[in-house]
Amino acid sequence: AVIQRMKSVMNRQESFKTSLSTLNSRLQNEDTTLKSATNLLVRAKEIAVQATNGTLAPVNRKALAAEMQGVRDQLLSLANAKDDNGNFLFSGSRSDRPAFGSPGPGQTPVYQGDQTRMTVMVGDQRTIPINRTGTDAFVSISRTNAITGKPEGVGFFKVMDDLVAGINDSNSAAMQRGVIEMSSLLNGLSLAHADIGTDMNVVEQQTGVIEDNILNFEKVTKQKLHKCL
Repeated sequence: AVIQRMKSVMNRQESFKTSLSTLNSRLQNEDTTLKSATNLLVRAKEIAVQATNGTLAPVNRKALAAEMQGVRDQLLSLANAKDDNGNFLFSGSRSDRPAFGSPGPGQTPVYQGDQTRMTVMVGDQRTIPINRTGTDAFVSISRTNAITGKPEGVGFFKVMDDLVAGINDSNSAAMQRGVIEMSSLLNGLSLAHADIGTDMNVVEQQTGVIEDNILNFEKVTKQKLHKCL
């Protein structure tokens, strides 16, 4: 009976180890995705700063707007990245649908996931989040409404699309605002990326604990079996 209980406990530890391995793979996908997104957003900010140069001709700004559009499209692709099982990484619990999608033809993509943070058991009294939402990484910003004078939330890709339009039109105010807003988007993305790094460290530490538990249980089980023989 004692041996059976110990085997049951060891099987549970093996289950935790499997969960940790799956979680680590997902976190690595998120880490790679947000690293790429951060690099793209750094480039977007560089384009925005370049576009504010007062000596640029409109035709040169249109070329920058085209590059910015390309960066924006790549960011949307990353925001809708999938894990190894084909689930969308940043859709919350709605992992069967893209995190960001256009409500209609030619309209700016909006977040269509939810805010659910799911967790997985990785120890007898330990759970770790297994996902982050699209708005955790691809954040919204606060912008003052030009008509009402009140602050309003503006989505990540609305900020990008407004900046593309501002550069295309050589709209100085929109470009200057875009430079500032790019910094806010970059800060949000950097914080999310750092959070993934923290989770990966926790997974590594917990994996070490579980592996030690398994080794200890195997050792004790062998000793018990030896006594029974």
